[in-house]
Amino acid sequence: MIEMWVKNKYFFTLPVFAVIALSVCLAASTGVEKKPATAPTTSRATTKPVEPGFEKGTFDKIAMHIGRLVKLNWKGENLQLDRKNWTKDFEGKSKAEIVKMLDGELKQRYPGPASKNYRAGEVERILNSPPVEGAFIRLRTAAGRPKSANAGGTMNMRHNAFTTTQLKGRLEYDRAGSISVVLEEKSPPNRTIVFNDEGDGTLMIVLSGNRGKLSLEVKQSRDGSFYVKHVSGKDVFTGEENSFQAFHARHRRYVEGRLFPLLKHVGVITPLTSYSAAEVKKATLARLRNRPTPEKIAQGQRLIEQLNSNLYKKRQEAGKALAGDFESYRDLITRTIRNPSTPPETASRLKTIVKAKPKQKPADEFVTAQKLTANVGYLVDLLGEVKPSDRAIIAKALQQLTKQEIGPDPAKWKKWWSKKQAGKSTTKTGKQK
Repeated sequence: MIEMWVKNKYFFTLPVFAVIALSVCLAASTGVEKKPATAPTTSRATTKPVEPGFEKGTFDKIAMHIGRLVKLNWKGENLQLDRKNWTKDFEGKSKAEIVKMLDGELKQRYPGPASKNYRAGEVERILNSPPVEGAFIRLRTAAGRPKSANAGGTMNMRHNAFTTTQLKGRLEYDRAGSISVVLEEKSPPNRTIVFNDEGDGTLMIVLSGNRGKLSLEVKQSRDGSFYVKHVSGKDVFTGEENSFQAFHARHRRYVEGRLFPLLKHVGVITPLTSYSAAEVKKATLARLRNRPTPEKIAQGQRLIEQLNSNLYKKRQEAGKALAGDFESYRDLITRTIRNPSTPPETASRLKTIVKAKPKQKPADEFVTAQKLTANVGYLVDLLGEVKPSDRAIIAKALQQLTKQEIGPDPAKWKKWWSKKQAGKSTTKTGKQK
């Protein structure tokens, strides 16, 4: 379905290299995960060859600007394009401050009085364009003064394209939320990125280059199913699961060791995962260490109910108490705000409390969003990775979640968890029969 969509919608706009990349990605696959090629053991081979895609080139030089345009984050168990990232660095700034920031950005490439009018024109174009097109123009200016450029469209569809000595790019987007970006390096390693996002959960990334030695296709369908085919020289990896989260769980080594590093190298910003960064594990452990007691949670619930009191003094007292011990109540407050049954007045007052507090670090936000402190499978894995002195903290959380008194032994918890998962699998099979 996705392959046909790309062909039908962009056959006349995608360059030949993109169509070839798609064709290669759909070739016969092995279905087996393999390690990247290693250097031949000969006396002449003194260094390991660079895996296709990781070469130095234009993409990695302007990775920051590509990442502003194409940043992925979580949406439930799947991935989504972070559209707020297009203007994130404008947040909290006045127009004068934004103009100064953009002019300073452009001065790095176009210094001197002679380029002043050109910079001013580019700044105006960025500010007066829709966010996605503004981010695309910033990417273009980072790639050098264009040899050719054009923009236009209809009431429903718009495009913006350019060619510099280093890069060729094209953006298409419509009112329905569909976005297509194609970027082509004009010099070795001559890589190409094709990115499509339909705005409904459907997205695709194709990366090709190195004279056919590299072909990566990442697809997520509207129902969340996630597919990857990665051809790197003679090595082929393919995998498909019902969601990105399930794909990551099954192919953790590939995602963390090859897929995400490759996407990051060419500029695509990938989301944090449960295992991708030490700061996620550290944030989870810190949250468990400061885990509120059942009595504390009950007290927080009473204070939240009090926020809806008819008495102004009672509401003020509750708000002050929640703000004063905010870290203890943060998770409870977050859950309450997201709960559709929460009265609008209560949710509004809680949002005011949250807004007044320092913003969480990305790792802390991820722990909250993914509910890692209540994820039994993740905590069982984490138990075997932390220092022995920290195991009691995780074991206590696991005991509260599962009612199992197993202690801090990682092996025993893994054995218990494996049996539990095997039991679930058997139950599902029995239902299907």
